[in-house]
Amino acid sequence: MTLTCTCHCGNVEITLPQLPETAVSCNCSICRRLGTWWTKYEKADVSIVFNQQPSVGYIWGDRCIEFQHCPICACVTHYTGTSNYPSTQVAINVRLLSLSEQQNIHIRHFDGADSWTFLDE
Repeated sequence: MTLTCTCHCGNVEITLPQLPETAVSCNCSICRRLGTWWTKYEKADVSIVFNQQPSVGYIWGDRCIEFQHCPICACVTHYTGTSNYPSTQVAINVRLLSLSEQQNIHIRHFDGADSWTFLDE
């Protein structure tokens, strides 16, 4: 079963191999503003297609993560590690799934603003 996440305008389409069991809601300075729910997949298992224009990156702070957003509708779609923090995984904003698909994901709450621990443990 594959699933597709799309930005608002449909420019960015991300195909996932399966629905995640959990996603992370982080309260760090950027994630709380973005309202994202993150789930990580191996890059090789995910397809990211740009129908009109490629996504645009945003790097800040310790320069370890590059957030990507659609240049047309501005939806934040995913993030990857930078050369400072290389990874074989990509984090996908699963808020881009349909509402019915989102209902089946358990949301974990992560304190990225202070303690770097899960608040629901």
